[in-house]
Amino acid sequence: MIWYPYEQMKTMKAPYKIVNAEGVYLYTEGQKLIDSISSWWSVIHGYKLPGTESGHRNTA
Repeated sequence: MIWYPYEQMKTMKAPYKIVNAEGVYLYTEGQKLIDSISSWWSVIHGYKLPGTESGHRNTA
């Protein structure tokens, strides 16, 4: 799910259910979306970048 940190929870639309992510893209069942707010938090370089996955596995 995508959580919008500054959205009013009582009035927001239903969040997207994300099934995959790669680079700047997020995927739902049938949609390819650009993640334009990932740089706010921990995904500043995108998703599934070559070299970062193995680094994450080795440090976990």
